[in-house]
Amino acid sequence: MIVCAVEKRSTEGRKNKGFNKQGFIAGGPRIAVLPNATAEKIGGFIRSNIEPGTTIISDGLKNYGSDIIA
Repeated sequence: MIVCAVEKRSTEGRKNKGFNKQGFIAGGPRIAVLPNATAEKIGGFIRSNIEPGTTIISDGLKNYGSDIIA
């Protein structure tokens, strides 16, 4: 499984207002190859790459349950 997280950066104060003028652009990506899509492996990736309190927007894979980052 390949997992990727991309930060969402505001375009406030910039001339470019992002894709479809939504007010944000993509920031730095974090990518990893995991041996499987278990909550343990995905949770480890999240804990290692995403700051606590960050809002996560996902594609809805059922493995992303609330217990994944606990």
